This record gives sequence, structure tokens and C-alpha cells, in this order.
Amino acid sequence: MTDASAPAANCIPPMRQVPGLIRGLTGLLCGLTLLSALAGAYWGLAGLWPRIAWPLVGFEIVTILACVFGLLVARGKFADGPGLTILCVAGLIMTGGVLAWLGANKVHAGLNLKPFMLARLGVAGVLYALAAISEVWYSRPAAVTLAKAIVYSVVFVTIAAAFAYFRNAPIMDKMEGWREGARLIGLGIAAILAVIGACGGVHLAVRAFAIAREPESAA
Repeated sequence: MTDASAPAANCIPPMRQVPGLIRGLTGLLCGLTLLSALAGAYWGLAGLWPRIAWPLVGFEIVTILACVFGLLVARGKFADGPGLTILCVAGLIMTGGVLAWLGANKVHAGLNLKPFMLARLGVAGVLYALAAISEVWYSRPAAVTLAKAIVYSVVFVTIAAAFAYFRNAPIMDKMEGWREGARLIGLGIAAILAVIGACGGVHLAVRAFAIAREPESAA
């Protein structure tokens, strides 16, 4: 008698072990970031006691939780999708670092937090690369999809950086006559492109990881 479950079993992609070097680097980066986040949370609580910087503390806790997941990946957990897990960890570290910096008004208790925020962005960037190598790099269709995600993300980052850089420029102030209409149209188009870039980047990045797990891709 033919085993009916055999075809279904053949559709399951083989488990791809994450190289030890990638797991080691992930663990090292998440461990160091965890220590810095613990220090940041303590500094937010005690730096201006009794005036607590709650945004700083809250987003440092988010970073702490993300680092815990990163350490679990380094221990071999989440074997069915380690690359996607590393990707999520990187996103949380990046988001937590930026929002903690902004939430503390960039300075807390006389300490400039910008170097720490930039360090978090650097860690997130390395983790993004490790995630891509661990899952997507070995599949050409997935790599092409990830490249498209990067293009979309560059569009979003460029527009967001332009908004941040020119936030105090005259173009951001209300104008008179037809110039105001042109200004609003331009800002609206830029905002729409930024949303498309952000959504497209996230969607294609997740899709790239899904493609990498498909049987024909893993073969």
C-alpha cells in the first residue's frame, strides 16, 4: 500500500542549519546590545530621579526583549525560520534605538544619546546582513526578491531623511498663492512614495524569506 503522506512529506523543505559563525555573531551582537539596553533602562530610571524618562525606559525594554530572542537564535532555537527571526530582532533593535533616542529628547541627564542610537543602527544593519546570508543568500529567486526590497527601502529611507533634514527649511512653511498648492502636492507625492517604499520593502523582505523556504528553492 502506498503511503499517502509521502507526497506531503516531500513538500517540506529541508531544514537549513544556520552556520555557527552567523549564530555566534548574532549572539555576540545581541549580548552586547542587551547589556547596553539594561544600562539604558537603568539610566532612564535613575538618571534624573525622581523624574523618570519613561519613553527611554520603555523602548529599552523592547530592545531587551528583542535581544533575548536573538540569543535564543544563537542557541539554535527557531530552527524553522532563524533568518526571519534575526530580521525581526534587527528591526526591533533599530526601532527601539531610534525611538528611545527621540523619546529622551536626544539627551538624558546631560548625556548625548546619539552615539548609542547610531551604534544600535549599526548592530541592526549587521543583523540584517546576517539574516540575509542565513536564509536568502542560498536561493537566487529569494536573493532577487530581497534586492527589490532593498530598493524600496532605500526610497523610503531617502525620503524620510530628506524630510528630517529639511524639516526647518522654508519649503516646510506655509506659502502664498499657487506656491502653497504646489508645495502640498509635492509633499503629498513624497509621502505617498515613502509609504509605498516602506510597505513594499517590508512585504518583499518577508516574501524573500518565504521563497527561501520553498522546496524548489531549498533544493
